[in-house]
Amino acid sequence: MDAVINLLIRLEAEWEPIESTYAKHLAEHYSLSHDYRDVVYQMLGWREKL
Repeated sequence: MDAVINLLIRLEAEWEPIESTYAKHLAEHYSLSHDYRDVVYQMLGWREKL
């Protein structure tokens, strides 16, 4: 689970510049139901409960 959390943190860093540049296109074609930070925080919470 630590590896997944670390990868999501790295993915967020890569995604931010792309998202700000192509926000309209991404919203129309590749909408995501969760912000990456929300996913990371949820996973951190799950890890603590395991």
